[in-house]
This record gives sequence, structure tokens and C-alpha cells, in this order.
Amino acid sequence: MTTSALFQHVAAAADRITAKKRFAAVVLSALVVGTSAPAWAYSRDFQIVNQTGVPITAVYMSVPSAPWIRNSDISWLAPDAYADVMFDRNGPCDMQLRVDFSNGYHTEWRDGFNFCAVSRLVIRYNADRDTIEADTD
Repeated sequence: MTTSALFQHVAAAADRITAKKRFAAVVLSALVVGTSAPAWAYSRDFQIVNQTGVPITAVYMSVPSAPWIRNSDISWLAPDAYADVMFDRNGPCDMQLRVDFSNGYHTEWRDGFNFCAVSRLVIRYNADRDTIEADTD
């Protein structure tokens, strides 16, 4: 076999290996994407903890550009208390949150939270910034 023929043989073999690797990568990607659960199949239930010093009178959820939907699990949540917020399994994970307080104020998190990944949401008052903040677990 001449050097030129050997080079062509090696190049052809390399092309076949590269094509097989590309095909394997495509198949593997399709399997991973095809078997992963959709974002709305996870539990969106979470526990809300009130560390604001003011009773919470309502909790609302929404997706962008949709009306707020009041969660019936919360009608009064005293300071330093917690409650479980339950959802059905249908719907998006990423949702906005609004919390109303007994003093007439409310606060909204328009960027929202991925409630499929949140198990606990602590609402607290930050006196240094004079803001209501939310921390997730």
C-alpha cells in the first residue's frame, strides 16, 4: 500500500469513527430529552414561613400577563407561623408571587420562583433596607 493510499484509508476510517460518534451523541441527546419529565409534572407544593412581624392575609400566584389567583390555603398567617401551600400537579413551575398583609400593604415578586424546586419559602422583613424579602430552600 502506498503512502497516499494508506493516508486515504486512515482518513476514511477517521471519518467513519467521527460520524459514529456524532450519531451516538444525537441518539443519546434524544434519549435524555425524550425521557426527562416535563416541567409541569413536578410537585409545586411548598411551605411558607412568615417572619415579617405582620400577619399575612392572602397569598396569590400568577404567571406573567395573567390575573393573580388567590391560594385558598392561606387566609391568616400570624408572624413566626408557617403554612403549607398546596397545588395540583398541572401548570407551570415558574410562577410569580404576591403576599398581602393585615396592615393593607402587599408585596410582589414579579420575577417569580421555580416552585417545582422550592420546598420552603421564608418571607421576612429586612429593617436595614426597609423591604420584604423571600428566601427559598
